Amino acid sequence: MPDSYDLILRKIKGSIYDLAINLDHWDKQEIEYLAPNEYEKIGKKEIINLGDEWDNSGKNFYFSKEVNLPKSMRRKKVFLEFDIGGESAIYVNGKLKRGLNEELILLSKQAKKSYFLQIEATYHIHDYNRHQRKTGEKYYRHYFKKARVVLINEAVKKYYYLLKNTIDSYRFIKDDNYKYLLAQAIENSIMAVDFHVNERKNYLKMIQKADHILNKNLSQIKTSYPGKVYFTANSHLDLAFKWPIKETIRKCKRTFSTAVELMDQYDDLFFVQSQPLLYSFAKDYYPELFEKIKARVKEGRWELIGGMWVEADANLPSGESFVRQLLYGQKFYQTEFDQIPKICWLPDTFGFTTSLPQILKKSGINYFATAKIRQNTVNEFPYNAFKWEGLDGSQVLAYFSTQSSTADIEAEKIYQSWHNLKEKNEIKKSYYAYGYGDGGGGATSEMMENLSAIRKNPILPEVETGKLESDINNLDAVADRLPLWNGEIYFERHRGTYTSQALIKKYNRRLEYLYREAELISSLAELLGAEIDLSNLESGWKKLLANQFHDILPGSCIKEAVSDAYQYYQEAEKIVEEVIEASYNYLICHSGSEEAENDLFVFNPFSYSRSDLIEFNLTEVQMRKDFDALKSELGEIVEVQKDGNKYYFKDTVPALGYKKYKFVKVDIQNEIEDPRKEFVLENEFLKVVINGEGNLAGIYDKRFKREILAAKEANLFELFKETPCYYDAWDLNIKESDKVIINNLEEIKYQVQGPVYDSILIKKRYQETVIEQEIILAKKSSRIDFKTKVNWQERQKLLKVSFPLALNTNKANYDIAFGNLERSTTNNTKWEQAQFEVPAHKWADLSEYNYGVSLLNDCKYGYDIKNNIMRLTLLKGGIYPDPEADLGKHKFVYSLYLHQGDFRKGKTIEEATNINTPLKARVIENRISNQLAGNSTLIKIKGDNLILSAFKKSEFDQDYILRVYDSYGQRNKSTVSFFKELWQVKEVNLMERDMKTDNEIIIKDSKSFTFEIKPYEIKTFKISFKK
Repeated sequence: MPDSYDLILRKIKGSIYDLAINLDHWDKQEIEYLAPNEYEKIGKKEIINLGDEWDNSGKNFYFSKEVNLPKSMRRKKVFLEFDIGGESAIYVNGKLKRGLNEELILLSKQAKKSYFLQIEATYHIHDYNRHQRKTGEKYYRHYFKKARVVLINEAVKKYYYLLKNTIDSYRFIKDDNYKYLLAQAIENSIMAVDFHVNERKNYLKMIQKADHILNKNLSQIKTSYPGKVYFTANSHLDLAFKWPIKETIRKCKRTFSTAVELMDQYDDLFFVQSQPLLYSFAKDYYPELFEKIKARVKEGRWELIGGMWVEADANLPSGESFVRQLLYGQKFYQTEFDQIPKICWLPDTFGFTTSLPQILKKSGINYFATAKIRQNTVNEFPYNAFKWEGLDGSQVLAYFSTQSSTADIEAEKIYQSWHNLKEKNEIKKSYYAYGYGDGGGGATSEMMENLSAIRKNPILPEVETGKLESDINNLDAVADRLPLWNGEIYFERHRGTYTSQALIKKYNRRLEYLYREAELISSLAELLGAEIDLSNLESGWKKLLANQFHDILPGSCIKEAVSDAYQYYQEAEKIVEEVIEASYNYLICHSGSEEAENDLFVFNPFSYSRSDLIEFNLTEVQMRKDFDALKSELGEIVEVQKDGNKYYFKDTVPALGYKKYKFVKVDIQNEIEDPRKEFVLENEFLKVVINGEGNLAGIYDKRFKREILAAKEANLFELFKETPCYYDAWDLNIKESDKVIINNLEEIKYQVQGPVYDSILIKKRYQETVIEQEIILAKKSSRIDFKTKVNWQERQKLLKVSFPLALNTNKANYDIAFGNLERSTTNNTKWEQAQFEVPAHKWADLSEYNYGVSLLNDCKYGYDIKNNIMRLTLLKGGIYPDPEADLGKHKFVYSLYLHQGDFRKGKTIEEATNINTPLKARVIENRISNQLAGNSTLIKIKGDNLILSAFKKSEFDQDYILRVYDSYGQRNKSTVSFFKELWQVKEVNLMERDMKTDNEIIIKDSKSFTFEIKPYEIKTFKISFKK
């Protein structure tokens, strides 16, 4: 009998309809989707009939029809039933109804005589990329299979779903006793129905009897569960993935309208949705829908979660970017809904930095929820409900779902959701998020009917529905009994996302620093009296933040989405550069006497004094000056070196301050060494030898009398063949045995020799890929810069650069958001073996007690350090979802920095910051005043361990925000001093709101205040100055 269950279910499902009338002969109008709410008609209208193919080429259409209902349907509950494929939204009488993500759509509970129906249809966006890869056809074939109006028999429908879920339970349950009882209930029920009877009235009586029998039999099956499964609907909606952002806006329309519509039909539907950016799309483009959402939020059945502007990647953004994700996300929620969520919701993100608990806690968020880690390939994450402790000791309560965030309502999955929960004894509930996702969609009426039936299923835990926050709040009561996870949550997949789409990552790093600089410089200029237009900065920040979405910044999206990202970056760049230019112009114009006209002005926007190369450009007129050196206002003579149209000098600029120089002619004589057979870069500290293949053959540190290379060669370009896989952009599939060293040297020569720095140029080729690299060593520097250009033409290959070092240590330190992290370099455990590629920001460091080496970069995020070999991943040649990912020209810099002691004593953080933000000198023109005289520090922060993350205008008033964090893991007292008198200083949270704190802030004098900071703590102060 069990073999016939599917046939019986099909018969019952087919008998749900009391009446069904086909809707044939629709008007078909091709349209082009130009932008949200902007469409252009293409060609003339045609007629489309049931069964016709409507697209296999990625087009958009309107299907429209005037429908007149028969009298037998009027004033009754009438449904529309469609099967047309693709992704669509339906409009009724010109008003948006909902998305067509299922077959049955409620037309009206009290149907009228006539309706005008219009369907906005597009191709199956979510899977067309995969379909093309599997079949060779770019698009699915879409057919207008079904369109009709129907009356549904509620009794038959209810019985169908109860029987279906009972049969599903019978099929997966292993317990012989329960299997027998379920089989008996099913058999007793279906035997009450003669499926060959012709009289529908009699058939309906039999269905009612069968339903009664099934309910009675199920109620007699006794099980005992100590807990429940807690359900909320959701729709994981990727901002960009296999579609561009303008398509996401349509997905918002379909998904959100569906959720609103279904809430009218099902009282137990509670819907959670993250990402304020998506709500802003709804507000801007679908205001009527947005007002309906606001009403549901107020009602309490639509739940705002997430807090972040988008569901961001949680490894690659800077600490300040995380703060702005939450700041602008919560600001939107507060403004539009008068609510601030307490749950950080990142169900699909590829691992989580250990900085996140403190960032969340100091943003008013107490809970963290995810699901992705269940896909680990080596080690099973040990907990579902736990305390997550971050770098500084801050804790949030975390929940790791036993199911994905895009689950259907299926009996077996619900059973597994409870039985796979590791903390059953503590939390008593397993959380279950259901609804179509990735491309949106959310819950369906079928899911809701299944949920209703499952409530009567004795094999499954009790069902509860409600708001996620109501459920996760229960963790507080058992927090002391929950296990503790300390440190990062490393995802054992998708390691390629640290590298894919290199230009996106370069833009991200560059703009993060530019926005920091713009806020700092404009704030200082304002305090000096400037009026800088900052009105567009928030808009620019939001574009940068949008691109930190977990399929954009990681590079796991289609070509069109990458193009969107570039446009966002360019718009954000234009905004921030205008602010920077206006701010510097003010500082420069107020920085000297009349004699200072045409002098050079250099500002250091960081909280440490910088001794580094400084670049400047001159106009054609300015280049007529006869000079070979600069003279500071302290009388120091600094040599200048020309390289093409650029000039360079090296000097020390005070922390958060400036220095000015005059052009002078001193006739410095520099001896230029003749080219030798052996290519050598040498200064007071280092001797760097480059061999005939263009590789480093030796690095000798004169200060410590030691060779730092452990092998004959370093700076090796290692090219790995990647094994093809579905998640091409996401994953790394490499073997050491599939590695080649790029040693085909086409050119090597001395590029520059001068008083400031020397450099050697090498050029290598592998097939069509060309690597051109200038190796630079500045005077009195222990940092070797590798200024690199690559014309990358490889597919499904990975490029790394390798440095085997003469160091004996089994730990490496890595730069991360708001701090640094120590990881093992050994492979002793499976956890260590799984971390064969790890995320980091600007630097990684290997150090013995008294000596170390750091590998720095200006736009890379993937490191690989095992034993004494440091490797940085440079480029990846993925072919899916973007077949042209990373093809073309790339420019980047990485550096090897040799230092005394560990990364703290050796000033690694400062050196890494320097290569990411080269100092630039500007010519003083249009002098107005001598407000900034001499060489001065405008803000002084005591403590080498403290990093200034932000100095900016407050979001909510005319005060200023200063944010610092400890980067050493060191507890100490610090003092911040200003050039301007203080009025008030108070500590606030990361959202710039008042917070309870035991830490005392002491205003020492009129211009400075002191405070205490703990290891890796982030401190934010709100400051008002005297007028």
